[in-house]
Amino acid sequence: MKVTILMGSQRPKGHSAQLVQYIKGKMPDAEFTEFQTRKMSIKHCIACDKCLELQGSCVLKDDEMHTVYRSLEACDALIIVSPVYFSAFPSPLKTLIDRCQMFYNLKDRSHIPDKKVLLVEIGGARHYKNQFVANYCITEWMLEDINGKLVADIGIPNTDRIPALENTEKMALLDEAIEKLKE
Repeated sequence: MKVTILMGSQRPKGHSAQLVQYIKGKMPDAEFTEFQTRKMSIKHCIACDKCLELQGSCVLKDDEMHTVYRSLEACDALIIVSPVYFSAFPSPLKTLIDRCQMFYNLKDRSHIPDKKVLLVEIGGARHYKNQFVANYCITEWMLEDINGKLVADIGIPNTDRIPALENTEKMALLDEAIEKLKE
């Protein structure tokens, strides 16, 4: 199974990074391609719509997004792990997602295999209404364009007080979601 991981945290040893390692440990037979957006050079979409003409390509050539495109086209599963900043993805991850406009403009997506998707969001604040809603919506919209189906959306709040890996309720949900990915 080919798994693409988008890790949106700016902290190399934070909750998101720890959860990525946890997930990888639960999927020993998977082949992982991990993108840590904090380390990547990805330009902002310039809304030129040239991807309508180019069909499967973007005019912005001198950044790392083309590697992401190929990985998203080839993977069997996608895992997005990210903190929430003001109830949304951090800007480097959002920039990557915005560049998926190229997939939106594809007339034929038959070369992109169906994929299962796991979304894991980490919030430092105590749970509040709609804490993870924006990321869910953004992810759902992107998935339509890459033939993805969300198997689980796991929001883990209150990590400023209870580390993500110690939240037994959410970790049980994560374990269930990982099993769904492997089915």
